[in-house]
Amino acid sequence: MKKIMAAGLGVLAARCAVALAVTAVGAERQGIGDEKTITLAVAPKSPVCVGTVLTLTAKLSGGEKDVKVYFRVRGKGATRWEEFDSPKLTNNRGEATATFDTATPPAASGAVPGKIEFQATTKKKAGYKQPSNIVEVTVLEIELLNPSGDPTKSAEAADGVNEFTFDSSTTGYCYIKCEASLNPDTSEPQAWAQKNLVWSITPGISGSTLKWGDYDGTTFTEKDNKGKLVWARFAGLPANHDQFGNKTVKLTSCTTTELTTPIQIFYNKTATNHPGGQAGSPNWFHYWSQATEPQLLGTPKPTWKYEAAGDPYFDPGSTEIVLTDRIETPYSAPLGTHNPLQGIDLFAYAAVHESGHYDIWVSYWGNSVATWNAAKGPGKTGAGEDWDEDDLRNDVEDTNMNGYWDLDADNPPTGDFPGPGDVDTDGDGDLDPLETWNWKAFITMPKPDPRLSNDSDWKICEENKNVTGDHMKDWADHGMQHHTNDTWND
Repeated sequence: MKKIMAAGLGVLAARCAVALAVTAVGAERQGIGDEKTITLAVAPKSPVCVGTVLTLTAKLSGGEKDVKVYFRVRGKGATRWEEFDSPKLTNNRGEATATFDTATPPAASGAVPGKIEFQATTKKKAGYKQPSNIVEVTVLEIELLNPSGDPTKSAEAADGVNEFTFDSSTTGYCYIKCEASLNPDTSEPQAWAQKNLVWSITPGISGSTLKWGDYDGTTFTEKDNKGKLVWARFAGLPANHDQFGNKTVKLTSCTTTELTTPIQIFYNKTATNHPGGQAGSPNWFHYWSQATEPQLLGTPKPTWKYEAAGDPYFDPGSTEIVLTDRIETPYSAPLGTHNPLQGIDLFAYAAVHESGHYDIWVSYWGNSVATWNAAKGPGKTGAGEDWDEDDLRNDVEDTNMNGYWDLDADNPPTGDFPGPGDVDTDGDGDLDPLETWNWKAFITMPKPDPRLSNDSDWKICEENKNVTGDHMKDWADHGMQHHTNDTWND
């Protein structure tokens, strides 16, 4: 909980006191006979915070110079005064000035939150009515109640406390409760707070409109961003995933003091209210595709498409990789090193895998089914052909075209993959693992995983077995940044 409080009674922690309604108690005394008066004023009269130095000015109605003036302070209701920054001599206008550091008040002024009283006197100066009028300063304690905690720490992250999610409505709204406490919480501080407690959220969300107001869970009534309790409302999801995530709520209580607390903003994972992109696709598809785009294979990169049913796929001749709701179910990939894959990790793996098929077709066959049909089948043993019909050119499967599967030091190979000879046994400049995509030629070699459909599938899985998504770009609720970090469904 963030707190602003005036220091007092020897407690000099980092606190903020707000002085309210600098009020003179008792009008300037009128002289009785030839008696003259001492008038005290305190500046600034506007609210101040701990660290602000108050200036106290005592004025003698007689205008005498070089008169000693003593300044003193006490808590409201206390009987003992304590002098500070005294004595001071009056100038040729009959004025003496003292300063009071609100960061380090004397013990006698420690009745805070509450009121502090100031007074001046010339003690036994002849001809003066003693002492001066009293000036009161109301000291206000401010605490930032909501939001609170640190959403980056799994133990502190909580919905509606420091993590906030756009709802699934067509527009998409995100509500954030901003609340401070006042002590004393009386009419005077309340009136001050309505004008002087100012809330903000930074950075903003591009494409989403921020309004401030009152909210009862059903109706939002717009007003300004001031007061002890106000709601922030973002209307409309952003088009880009990088607009979600870490934000800072700031409470400014005076010109010198700010309280801040971190929050995180998420999108509803399964809703379809994102702007732009493929209409009707779930938010996870729209935003994860942006986050995963840099990982895609192929030049130019493929385009994206969402379909609800079936497994992810790529159709040769098209430019689309298709992702489906199969992503919602955890999956252990052939040869994968991060199994089981879940959430954005599975999305990224599936996207990279399908783009790997796209890359093979673009690189080897110009993404033309007709070109491949003409180059595949028995007898097609040229370097740029595909005799075993697995989408890979012959020179990719047997890079030195020596008719052998150069896997290890044995020739023909024995299939001890990986084996001690897996370096560059044929001396053609290609490491042996680049020449392993040809189990059809050696029937005795078992598939590395029975789910692999052919050599191109094997090649893609082997080369991309370490692929995962970027957790720092996952702002889905639920997702890798929501609640428990790196947990896909929390």
